[in-house]
Amino acid sequence: MAVADSGQGGAGGHDRLGLPFGYHLERKDDLLILRRADGSDVASFGAVGLDLFEVELTVWEDAD
Repeated sequence: MAVADSGQGGAGGHDRLGLPFGYHLERKDDLLILRRADGSDVASFGAVGLDLFEVELTVWEDAD
């Protein structure tokens, strides 16, 4: 289940992250997995107590 992506569609909700084009978050059990457009993993985060700033920082560092 994708929980956030870089798509342009719809009215963004409060749970949307500002991810660069092609990146998305996928939830598996108690993990959020940050993936590139080709499906490769960037990082995994524990879903409990997750700091969304850490996710955004990680994705922008990878995109750089």
